[in-house]
Amino acid sequence: MIEVLIPENFTWAKEYCIDNIFKKRYGLDVTIKKHDKKYYLINISEINKNIKLPDIFFKNESKQWLKKRNKFNIAIKEFVLDDGIQIKGFGNKIYSIFHNIEKTIIKFDKEKKTNFLPVDIFGSLFFMFSSYEEYCSDLRDSHLRFSEKQSCLSKAIYSLPIIDIQIELLWIFCMKSFPNLERKVSNGVMRVTCDVDHPYSQRSLFIKSKNIVKFLFNKREYQKKTNTLKKIIIKENLNNFDTDYAGLKYILNKNKEIGNKVIFYSIPQQTYWRYDTNLSWKDKRTRIILNEISKNGNTIGIHPGYNTFNNLNNFEKTLKFAKKYWPIKKNPPTYIISRQHYLRWDAQITPEILNTLNIDEDSSLGFANFPGFRNGTCFPYFLIDLKNEKITDVTEIPLILMESSVFSKNGMNINDPAEAYQFMNELKMKCFNLGGVFTLLWHNSNFTEDFHHEIYENIIK
Repeated sequence: MIEVLIPENFTWAKEYCIDNIFKKRYGLDVTIKKHDKKYYLINISEINKNIKLPDIFFKNESKQWLKKRNKFNIAIKEFVLDDGIQIKGFGNKIYSIFHNIEKTIIKFDKEKKTNFLPVDIFGSLFFMFSSYEEYCSDLRDSHLRFSEKQSCLSKAIYSLPIIDIQIELLWIFCMKSFPNLERKVSNGVMRVTCDVDHPYSQRSLFIKSKNIVKFLFNKREYQKKTNTLKKIIIKENLNNFDTDYAGLKYILNKNKEIGNKVIFYSIPQQTYWRYDTNLSWKDKRTRIILNEISKNGNTIGIHPGYNTFNNLNNFEKTLKFAKKYWPIKKNPPTYIISRQHYLRWDAQITPEILNTLNIDEDSSLGFANFPGFRNGTCFPYFLIDLKNEKITDVTEIPLILMESSVFSKNGMNINDPAEAYQFMNELKMKCFNLGGVFTLLWHNSNFTEDFHHEIYENIIK
């Protein structure tokens, strides 16, 4: 059995990191012991080999734990892996945020008893998974969100699952040190989701009327059929001229064709008139849509309104309302999944709220204006409640790609179809190369260009 010796401070946090890597990722049993050294040591008693890693993050933070500050002294470094070491899909280079060596080359020497891996993988994992920087920072955007622009880390870091890559590097060192080790194998997973912010267009009947006119003029045989506008509306259903409803039906049908199940996050009730839909789960029109979603084996999750991410009372009211008006006839599911509206998140309080209300799974953690790896991973993990120094029971499924972060002017503003698809597909392959989860969010209300459909159909395959 693998044994990991850890420095004595922050035991609860270090145990969390080691469990994440060895038990969850590798599928290996591990024994954790404390020692009075200032580094980590990994060994197997029967084998005369060790792997030594520095303890930098926890050591540096020991005298300023959770101290409020807007700037961290982090020197991002790129290492080159020597001796033919390659990370599948990522080559022979890795980024590090915590390290203690000036050299830029990482080597493994099979002749040495102890090999030194100069990257603080355990501290890096905790820093990223806990949103430690966000917790300490007061910087926020207009929606009170911490953004990639306010981070001390670069977009190059957020473009990569740096923690997952470092975990793969550690595994290579483990294999070379302990040759008989075998790990569990994970395959890439496609997770298609949709935030139903607007089940029907709220841009007035004028939009629908324009679409009806387009429909009439495109029907060359319309005069022959002698139908009146009234008959068309009755026959075709007014909803078919609603772009938001049409987007939802499109997502349902296209994913059904290829066998995908989709998770639809819907707002149960309004918490703020400006940003939440006024169509609650009590509304007959909303219930019709959500029942239709459920029929095909798709999943309904709650999309708590704008003013719930930092307000326990508002979130609790929303959850009670959702359970009362759950859109399928059966009882509400025992496994509740959630994603925050506008991806609003407060590292100081949101994990505690989710855990207090027994939310089982969340998928809010992705930057609103920059797709990628906000927490350095594409694998599920348990959220950390830093304030109470507690590991929650809430599983976080990182959000990797939201379509608006690619297309919008506030995001990457990519509107060339080929460039947009290439960027999205590269993110997908980064997840699949590691056997991780590629979580896609595409709003039903955002098929505004013809090429959006083509990209969507290719990316969900």
